[in-house]
Amino acid sequence: MMDAIFSVFSEWIDSNQLICSLIKTSPREMLNDEIERKKTRIIVLIIKSIILYLHLTNLISQNGNRKKEMMI
Repeated sequence: MMDAIFSVFSEWIDSNQLICSLIKTSPREMLNDEIERKKTRIIVLIIKSIILYLHLTNLISQNGNRKKEMMI
């Protein structure tokens, strides 16, 4: 689980660097397929981040429910 979290965060940092490189480099200097590849990678990373967020919120709510059950 922690490996997955670190993997997503490291990819997120990589995507931030990709976004910066896209902003700094004019589209004429890049090949169109390279731009598309970077956009696809960013989209995949956003989807992974959403899935990770949903998974973590689910784990947190399950943990909260267990604590409530133990109190009762």
